[in-house]
Amino acid sequence: MKKLDILLDLDAICVNLHDSWYGAYNKDWNDTLTVDKVTAWNTHKFAKPECVFPDRGYDKPGTGIYFYLELPEVHLDAKPIEGAVDALQRLSIDGHNLVVCTSAMATEHTPSQKIKWCQKHLWFIPKNNIFVGHLKHMIRADVFIDDCPDNVRKYRQANPDATIMSIRYPYNEGVTEYDLSAVDYKDPRGAWDHMERAIRMKADGSKLWG
Repeated sequence: MKKLDILLDLDAICVNLHDSWYGAYNKDWNDTLTVDKVTAWNTHKFAKPECVFPDRGYDKPGTGIYFYLELPEVHLDAKPIEGAVDALQRLSIDGHNLVVCTSAMATEHTPSQKIKWCQKHLWFIPKNNIFVGHLKHMIRADVFIDDCPDNVRKYRQANPDATIMSIRYPYNEGVTEYDLSAVDYKDPRGAWDHMERAIRMKADGSKLWG
């Protein structure tokens, strides 16, 4: 079995950010925003247009939803995606090299909050394998797991031989650069089981993985 380098996103892959983020927004704005309603990456298009915080730089309709990403509890109190920790721990035990790279641009404190989350829930991933940054395509890996369509397209262009996968969400459905779009966010444990099986098949050299 080949030992693989696996590059992981955090939000919506390992961290259930949507529930904590949308929950904080919904509480303040009396809305009912859920993942199934967000069919494109620009989440503000699905928030109430009156949700703005001009003094924080969120002055365009709906963009105030991004203010909630500045709240520490949105990151620190977020629960793991069901099935993610179990699958990743098994892959780590098998000797695969797990690397986390997450974007954390909301505030100057957001990187440390995300690192703390990793230390609590993904304690088996070495701290030197946790990176904060946006240019994920500059990190070479055998497997790349990310839900953001733009990240995936850039990674495919820079690393054409990589295997790219994600849990399927309404906002990334139909992205052709994925080798595996695991069904789906409504059954995250099932999606993680599917991705784990695909990774194991790739490590074994199977041509029928996924």
